[in-house]
Amino acid sequence: MVYLPLILSYMSNKDLTEENLQERLYLLQNEANLQNISFYVILEGWAQTGKGQILKSITYRMDPKRYKVYSPIDTDYFDTHYPFLYKYWQHFPAKGHALFLLKSYYHRITKGYSDKKFDKKELLQAQTSILNLEKTLSDDGVVFIKFFLDLNKKELEKRLKLASKLGKTWEVTKEDKDQVKHYKKYESIFKSYRELTDQPYAPWTSISADESSSAKIKVMLILIRELERVLKVNSEDLLEKLLQTESTE
Repeated sequence: MVYLPLILSYMSNKDLTEENLQERLYLLQNEANLQNISFYVILEGWAQTGKGQILKSITYRMDPKRYKVYSPIDTDYFDTHYPFLYKYWQHFPAKGHALFLLKSYYHRITKGYSDKKFDKKELLQAQTSILNLEKTLSDDGVVFIKFFLDLNKKELEKRLKLASKLGKTWEVTKEDKDQVKHYKKYESIFKSYRELTDQPYAPWTSISADESSSAKIKVMLILIRELERVLKVNSEDLLEKLLQTESTE
């Protein structure tokens, strides 16, 4: 995906607000529904990168009847009686609706490999399953928008220490601590699955999450730009027309 330099330029030249972007996302959601186009947004990356808060901002103005969020609470989901992607199959939305994935099947790869639930051969099989799934759904008209929120080790350590200092123990999991302890190992896992699954029909966009508010705006802008490209509309124009209509009523 080639949007990031454009987005950075846009951010420096426009007075953007979160509320403005939320309104535009709402209008694009409606347009996607009218055009019967489904879009799947995947938020992955390091611990403590604010993925939940970013998702909350993205969906704040959206119609809840037209999107689903799937974030499995139980991360120990390695049931050999079912295919690797079984749990995710059950949550695919209808045409014209959206799916947002936190702790997606990519997280399952990370968790499985780091916990030694499967070896390198099984890792490759899992990644191949993902490739096949995303290609099949893409061929059926599903739009994939995948974000990876990057964070350097020093900043990750800082955020974990701050959460502990503030007594927010629920924010710090065993996996979060393990990411700091074995940063290079996780970095290698993340790099591996992103390189293999970065395909034209389902590309990755990496965003630095060292500055949380900036990362959130970048994600929202890139999501808007990709939806505008697919839907062939301009959300700023849609919003302006809506405001003009309301002012004349």
